[in-house]
Amino acid sequence: MRQRIHPDIFFMALAILLGLNLAHAQGIQPTFTPANDQKLDARASAQATSDDEKELKSKGYVQIGTIRASLPGKKETPEITSQLQSAILKKAAEAGGDVVRFYQDGALETAEVATGKTKKECTEHGNAPSTGWTGGTTTYSNSCSTDIHGFQHCYSTPSTSPGHPTGGGIRCTKWEQVPITSKEKSLVSEGAVWRYAPNLAADIAVRTETSARAFAPLFSSLGKDINSPEMKTWLLSLGTPEISSGSFYNYKSEGISLLVDNEHKLSAIFFYSEGADGYRQYQGDLPFGLSFQSTRKEIESVLGRPDASGGKGVINYWTSYRSKGIGIVYNTMRTNEMNARIYHISIQTVP
Repeated sequence: MRQRIHPDIFFMALAILLGLNLAHAQGIQPTFTPANDQKLDARASAQATSDDEKELKSKGYVQIGTIRASLPGKKETPEITSQLQSAILKKAAEAGGDVVRFYQDGALETAEVATGKTKKECTEHGNAPSTGWTGGTTTYSNSCSTDIHGFQHCYSTPSTSPGHPTGGGIRCTKWEQVPITSKEKSLVSEGAVWRYAPNLAADIAVRTETSARAFAPLFSSLGKDINSPEMKTWLLSLGTPEISSGSFYNYKSEGISLLVDNEHKLSAIFFYSEGADGYRQYQGDLPFGLSFQSTRKEIESVLGRPDASGGKGVINYWTSYRSKGIGIVYNTMRTNEMNARIYHISIQTVP
C-alpha cells in the first residue's frame, strides 16, 4: 500500500528547499562594470532580451555597462542558471539598466583562485653583462630584444658547458612570496546592460566624437621633431621629464611617457593607469573612447581581436593593433583574463 505524505510535511519540505535556493541565490554577487561615468537612476526591474546590438540601438537603447556573476560548480542546471540570471537582472536594474543581453548563461569556466598559501617566485629579471656572467658551472650570455611597444627585454641563456644540461635560463634579480592558486570550476553568466535612453545615446555619441577630436592632435604629433617650436611648447607644458635609456622622456606626474628615435622624432606615446610603474593616471581622453576602467573584453568588442599579442608569463600580457597604431599592456600576465584592465596604452605611427 502506497503511503501518503501529509500535506503539512510536504509544504514544510518545499519551504525549506525554496529557502535554501533563495539563500544560495542571495549569495551571488554580480559585478557591474559601467561603460562610462554617467550617473543613472535605478530601474524597478530589468529583463533579459534576445535583440542584437543593432536592434537595441535602433529602438533607442544605449549600453551602460557589462555584468557578470558566477557560482562554484561543475554541472549546469536550470536551477543554477535561473539563480544567476535573477541575480544579474536585479543588479542590472539597480545600475539603471532596462534589459540585459546575455553573452553566456550558466556556462562552465575554469579559473585560477587563491588558496591562501604562498610560494617563492622570481618577480624581476635582470640583464646579464654583455661579456657573460657565471652561475654555478655555467657561463651565461645576454640576449635582448625590443617588443612592439618599444620596451627592451633581456634574457640570459647558458652556453654549452661540459656536464651541464643545455637549455634556457633567466637571471633573477628579485624573489618574492606570491600567492599559490588552484583551478576552480564555476558556472558563469554575463552580458551587456542596456538602458532605454534616446537622449543618453545621443549624448554619448557627441562625447565620443568630442573625445576623438581632442585626441587627434596627439596622433598628429607622432613623427615630429621634438626640437621643433611646436613640440617644444607642448613638452614644456608637461614639465621636466625623467629621461631613461636616452630614448624615453617620462612625465610621471602627468601619466605620460614619450619614446624618441635617434633622429629626435616622436615615435610613440604611452599613457599610464594609476600606480603603473610609479606613474599617476593620465587624465586626458584615450583613443577610440576607451578608458582605464575598460576590461579586455570590452576593449576587444570595440577594437576587435589584436593583430599580435605576447607576454607568456614573463612580462604583462600585451596586444598590438598595428593598423590602428594602438598598443595595450594589461595589468596581468595571464593571457586568458578577459576582465583585465589597461596597465598602459600607447599610440604609434601607423605603418
